[in-house]
Amino acid sequence: MNTSVFLSNEICQSGKHVLLSSAEAGATFRLYSLPKGKCAISDCNGENVRIFILLEGSLKIGELMLGERGILTVIKTESIQIAALSDSRLLEISLKKTADACSISSPNPLLYRLAPKYREDCKSEKTVSRMLLQSGVIPGIAIGSVETHGKDTVAAHCHPDCDQFFFSFAENDMSVIIDADTVPMKGERLLHIPLGSTHGVEVCDGGCAHYLWIDFILNEQGAEYMDSAHEFI
Repeated sequence: MNTSVFLSNEICQSGKHVLLSSAEAGATFRLYSLPKGKCAISDCNGENVRIFILLEGSLKIGELMLGERGILTVIKTESIQIAALSDSRLLEISLKKTADACSISSPNPLLYRLAPKYREDCKSEKTVSRMLLQSGVIPGIAIGSVETHGKDTVAAHCHPDCDQFFFSFAENDMSVIIDADTVPMKGERLLHIPLGSTHGVEVCDGGCAHYLWIDFILNEQGAEYMDSAHEFI
């Protein structure tokens, strides 16, 4: 099994750490940890689509502000200044996209608590699932979240046409089951789910699952899966 887990305590002195560069997905994941009043620069490096997910705190990203947990998409070829208005942690997903993607208007910031909720067959009734970036808004990517408390499971399932990553919020404490292997996953880890694997989640009594799924949609079948698997409430 080829899985990768990256830990948040590897933040460098600049406040920014590259968690993972995925050649297959054409994406780079970065995690920022910024004390109040500090700034960082998001360099474009040829990546013209940047998706910022505020984990905690409040930030000014270019001319736009996120004041609580939420998501912001920026389509821009220049570097972007990130200024911390309070102690903040931020996940950035940078993508190299075609000129077609650059013609799409950037969505307004979406607060996490206002994200549309959905149901999915593999999840229990008590699970809260949110759609942060719906398939088709930015070509080739969709982002959602899963939140539940133990004892609970996300049933084993497979989606061979979507290359998936999990990123866990700080309070997360669960096990990810990938084929026959169990991967413990606590807070602020980034995990690649191997393409085509059968995977699910287990949460013990008193535990918490709260994580983002980030899916790179590889083809038309992957887009059809995204539309059929998620039933909006």
